[in-house]
Amino acid sequence: MDAGRASTWGVAIGLVAALGAGCTATTTTKLGPGTTITDIVPATARSQAPPESPQTHPPAPVVPVGETKEPVVTAVPDRAEPQVRVVAVIGADAVVTDDEVWQMVRQRSGDYVKLVGTARTTKEKDLFREELRKLIERELVLMEMTARLKKNKPQLEEELKDAAKKEADRRLALYRKAAGIKSDDMFKEALSYQGLTPAGLRRQIERDAMVDFLVGQQFRDKAKAVTLADVREYYDRHPDEFRTEDAVKWLDLFVIARKFLTVEEAKAHAEGLLAQAKGGADFVELSKKYDQGDSGLRGGEGTGRKKGEIDPKELEATLFAMKPGQVSDLIPVTTGYHIVKLVERQTAGQRPFDEKVQGESRQKAAAKIVMREKEKLIDELWRKYKPTVVED
Repeated sequence: MDAGRASTWGVAIGLVAALGAGCTATTTTKLGPGTTITDIVPATARSQAPPESPQTHPPAPVVPVGETKEPVVTAVPDRAEPQVRVVAVIGADAVVTDDEVWQMVRQRSGDYVKLVGTARTTKEKDLFREELRKLIERELVLMEMTARLKKNKPQLEEELKDAAKKEADRRLALYRKAAGIKSDDMFKEALSYQGLTPAGLRRQIERDAMVDFLVGQQFRDKAKAVTLADVREYYDRHPDEFRTEDAVKWLDLFVIARKFLTVEEAKAHAEGLLAQAKGGADFVELSKKYDQGDSGLRGGEGTGRKKGEIDPKELEATLFAMKPGQVSDLIPVTTGYHIVKLVERQTAGQRPFDEKVQGESRQKAAAKIVMREKEKLIDELWRKYKPTVVED
């Protein structure tokens, strides 16, 4: 791999980290009148490596899923040069291809990339089934709820699509920024190394956004009906979601010994600054003016907030023993002297049930209600539309 390709591969890895598991890419093909599954040319299958070495899978017959929501595996004969393979049929006019599902799986490569042999194959198949089910369920909701929208409020359909497009613009811009990608060509190439495309990723974001909006509107009244008792119950039953870790916010002022003729002279200078700090002088201004490290460039802010992150580590014990507003004594290190001031202290444990936490708990409780209603809707739609899954 030459330097240019290596660089692009590194960007691609960074992009996948930015995308995360929650955003995947997909496309849905509509069947025209009279079209059957056998009229659609089966697809190229997944590529476990970058796209230069694709693998292909033969087509498989249609197998009814019923209400189990699980694909049925069936052996099938080979066919030459497949390009599009249908893996699910939803209702009367929509299909899902294997490429759609593999684009979703590839964004979860962290779950299997270190596995080899049968362990990797098994994990990939499990993820394929999981993502296929999610994609079918998303399309079921869109099929049902957009039909209702067209019937009851057709004027809102274009507004929904426009809102989804804007959400895709926003999120794609965030992904590119997080991965350090400036050009469209670099973005396209970085995605291609993961078997993804900008158009596919955009479509996935838009359709997810449409589902979120439609489901939120459908069940908004039930979400609004959350009571204070519901809020408290959620808080009590999910303590880990409201837990804090030991953390500090602090200011630093560093005197470097080698900048003085003697260690004693450096210490004397540091003691003079300490006297000012303890005497009520503005610590931020002292740091900006006299700090000889890099804290002054950050407005005096020290590096690290949690245990194990404090830099230099010699300051950690002092910081976690201080009270907010307190200024330390001189802290000697091998290269000089530090003076620190504790600004904030966060103690490990469950956050108090104050107004802010109540607001967060209310949102979570409402989201749980919406999710429960969505799951009930999906169960009904599986029975109504009876999706059919094809898998080799």
